Amino acid sequence: MKIIFLDIDGVLNIPWQATTKQDRYGDIFHPDFVRNLAILIDATDAKIVMTSTWKDAGLQTMQNMWNDRELPGELIDITPSAVYAYNFITNNGGGIVDFDDIRRGDEIDVWITKHLDKINIESFVIIDDINGYYDYQQEVFVQTANNFDVNIHRDNIRGFGLTEGCVERAIAILDTDEYIN
Repeated sequence: MKIIFLDIDGVLNIPWQATTKQDRYGDIFHPDFVRNLAILIDATDAKIVMTSTWKDAGLQTMQNMWNDRELPGELIDITPSAVYAYNFITNNGGGIVDFDDIRRGDEIDVWITKHLDKINIESFVIIDDINGYYDYQQEVFVQTANNFDVNIHRDNIRGFGLTEGCVERAIAILDTDEYIN
């Protein structure tokens, strides 16, 4: 199985965008970025694990949103909270000594560790606007901020979001099996 670890704000949603519409779940995602996610999923058949703070609403709520909004792909899970990741890492002899040292990369590592014996992870990609990831995760990280590879100039979002260039890089990452933790 190929996995997309997906952030929302700065990837599919640009919260500072003046024209943002909302529904009962929050901001409606930008249609160009949703279309690009569909292209990525169609090309790779990857499944989605949400890393965004949107996950705090719970897996069922996020899956309902995915279905209600008719978003592409299958949202199969959310990464654990920072508290869970911290406890898991410290209880298993990890090197993190302070809760403030927990990163989103730790949450992803814990998710992978907990699922390696349950599913065959062929490859994965991390898509986020902010780089809060370790050096060893950089080769599978696609940053969606400061991108100027697509002509989405409307709505004041130039340089942000899941652009066509981001999708091309993500496809290349998912089409390799060199990085399995």
